[in-house]
Amino acid sequence: MKNTKQKDFYDERLHEMLRYKRPHEGKTEHIWVDRFLGKYETEYIDEAAFLIEVPLADGTQSKTIFSCHVDTVHRNEGMQRVKYDRKTQCYFKDDNEPLGADDGAGAWIMLEMIDAGIPGMYIFHRGEERGGIGSSHMASKFGHWLEKFDRAIAFDRRGSSDVITHQGSQRCCSDDFAQALSDALNAHNDELMYVPDDSGVFTDTANYTELIPECTNVSCGYQNEHTGKETLHLPTVFALRDACLTVDWENLPTKRDPKVVEYLDYGYGNKLTGWGSWGSYKKYSTKSANEPLSILDMSRLQMVDLAYDDPETFVAMVREELFGEAIVRTDDNPDEYAWTDDEFYYKNHM
Repeated sequence: MKNTKQKDFYDERLHEMLRYKRPHEGKTEHIWVDRFLGKYETEYIDEAAFLIEVPLADGTQSKTIFSCHVDTVHRNEGMQRVKYDRKTQCYFKDDNEPLGADDGAGAWIMLEMIDAGIPGMYIFHRGEERGGIGSSHMASKFGHWLEKFDRAIAFDRRGSSDVITHQGSQRCCSDDFAQALSDALNAHNDELMYVPDDSGVFTDTANYTELIPECTNVSCGYQNEHTGKETLHLPTVFALRDACLTVDWENLPTKRDPKVVEYLDYGYGNKLTGWGSWGSYKKYSTKSANEPLSILDMSRLQMVDLAYDDPETFVAMVREELFGEAIVRTDDNPDEYAWTDDEFYYKNHM
């Protein structure tokens, strides 16, 4: 039998970007921004967002916004060790803290696109993990400017196949746009299988849906975000990067009217009013004071809410109730299948 060696995916900038824990307003966030955005002509807007513009070939402004966020959910700032599992081709950590691929992966993709000269307005938002602080400020103070754009594409979605049409049950882009973008991404690589998906929760582009016609969020390869089990699948993020360099962004269809608010109808006889409409945490935590609510009893929106508010509980419930066991990443031989950043030389930038 032929012994084939699986390709290792590696990019020094991506690896280094993930080594910084970046809670909002933390010292490491500022160091990260200076290191990775500092070499570009970057405009800092009201402590809310960093803008880098790549104009069209004729020197005019693109009608496309690309979006990510610079903060992570880490409680503490500082540096961290990042590991790579050759078996799963994933980055991971073993310290029970998040990896920070949410949204280090999206930020890396955008920097790669900037370096390749892909026209667009690149917005690196602050405070997304604190409720979209930066994008909320941008929408409030710079709405007239944002209305000049036709589309806003965020790279801040778990998984490997979603082009989001709804965030928090509210439509954010047209089906035509989502399908066209899915097709354009899939055309680059037979292994990419993007499809429109209406189960989005929240990222910064949700704050722009009443200003910009087509707002979406695209899966960029991470899983189990906000938890110590977070991973980043490198074949996905590399393939997405390559595909993004081929998309004709300016000619994607623009169909949705941002002034028309549309919600998903879950068959309750009325339109829902968004992901916050379910009220307090008790909406999915209990049937009664002593009877826990099973995931099988939840509506789709209740599951989305729980996954956003308490992803560890949600994952644990899915594993226990649907699979009957806890599913964890293990290695038969960690020494054979994993390497750490200690095997590479990096200067300490703190």
